[in-house]
Amino acid sequence: FTHKPQRIITDSLGLDEIVLGIVPGEKLAAVNYLDSDRAISFIVNETKNVEPKLKNYSSEEIAALQPDLFIASTWTDKEKLQTLRRLGIPVVVCKGPTTIKDVQDTVRLVAAALGEAGRGKLVNEKMNKELTKIDSVIKAQKQAKPVVMLVSLMSSYGGRGSLYDALCQQAGLVNGIAKAGLKNGEFLAKELVVKVNPELFILSAPSRGDSILYEKYRKKFMSDKALAGLTGINHVVVIPDRYLYCSSQNIIYGIKTLANKGYGQVLFPLGQENSLKGY
Repeated sequence: FTHKPQRIITDSLGLDEIVLGIVPGEKLAAVNYLDSDRAISFIVNETKNVEPKLKNYSSEEIAALQPDLFIASTWTDKEKLQTLRRLGIPVVVCKGPTTIKDVQDTVRLVAAALGEAGRGKLVNEKMNKELTKIDSVIKAQKQAKPVVMLVSLMSSYGGRGSLYDALCQQAGLVNGIAKAGLKNGEFLAKELVVKVNPELFILSAPSRGDSILYEKYRKKFMSDKALAGLTGINHVVVIPDRYLYCSSQNIIYGIKTLANKGYGQVLFPLGQENSLKGY
């Protein structure tokens, strides 16, 4: 880079959150459409005045906004990235996170690309401080780790190797999907749910665009007669998507919320949830 990027675009809500932990909102040339949805976003206020809000964008649409940096993940369509590179737009690709370390590595990489390595270091230090506090509280719990089962539209998400599984471990919970022997990407069959017999069902409260489809799926899943005798069938909690699927420095809020719900008590008081920033 010949200068610190001033017109930044990313390909996801999670990367927008990481960018805004390092530089203010005026550095973004566009934002993801999910940034404005409080069910899944921690940066509604920071992005409310940023336009356009992108969804299913093409390489040409990105190029027309004249960004001086496009930040993507390893999950992004590689052909789209190649097109942007051919158009002369600098592209930085971050590993799609499956661990908390991956998230911190992305913070470090994005901060370096923005010419703000010190700010990225501060964000990670703030994360580590919160993670240390969380560890201390979880280790003080005397009861056995609660077994929880995620019910989500993404019925193949949440097994071993997923970021959700990493969050459960950090929150002192046993992830029922992983206990069933599933890796991330493998379908959760009802027979496995019965075998695990979770103590608690966690229902994903969706982003606004998925609410109708989600409600149908949730009712169908929870009314299945095969689940009627399970321990947790009457112990159900609904958790907003921003806690379950966060892939930025704000996963600390997801960990705390999962622990509170899993242990059935306020282990971590949650007040105003400000996005972690290094400035």
